[in-house]
Amino acid sequence: MIISPGNFKQNVVFPTVFCKNGSGIIPGIYEKQLVDYSLQFIKPGTNVIDIGAHSGSWTLFLAKKANKVYSFEAQRMKYYQLCGNIAINELNNVYAYNTGLGSPSQRGTTEEMMLYGIDYGSSSMTPSAIKNFKEKNVPIKDIEKIKIKCLDDYQLDNVSLI
Repeated sequence: MIISPGNFKQNVVFPTVFCKNGSGIIPGIYEKQLVDYSLQFIKPGTNVIDIGAHSGSWTLFLAKKANKVYSFEAQRMKYYQLCGNIAINELNNVYAYNTGLGSPSQRGTTEEMMLYGIDYGSSSMTPSAIKNFKEKNVPIKDIEKIKIKCLDDYQLDNVSLI
């Protein structure tokens, strides 16, 4: 079992618990009603794209219904947690990518940008947002250089939900 999300130095009131062997996610998942609602849009045999997959709370549910799930997570530590959750739940139909999605100046290229994290779930590359964090004395906990690619470059097909 992996407990996520959260920095365990803080009190996490409603952690999400990912359990192996089909017992699923114990209540506490953020956006559970929205995840449940989205399942109706996955047509049998189709693929799903999870952009900003975080630690995989959506990915784990979507993988049970989709043919394949392509999960994109730019934050390195959240990507590692996503991969751990995919592995422990033995989800062979999930493909994880440690990249952000955007519109580089030319398709077929990869750009690098700085990502400013205010916690391990909220981050921004937008200068105005970063300025706003600083003006409000919101501590920036992590700064990392990330890869940005265009979703079209992956040439994913048969997608019923993004």
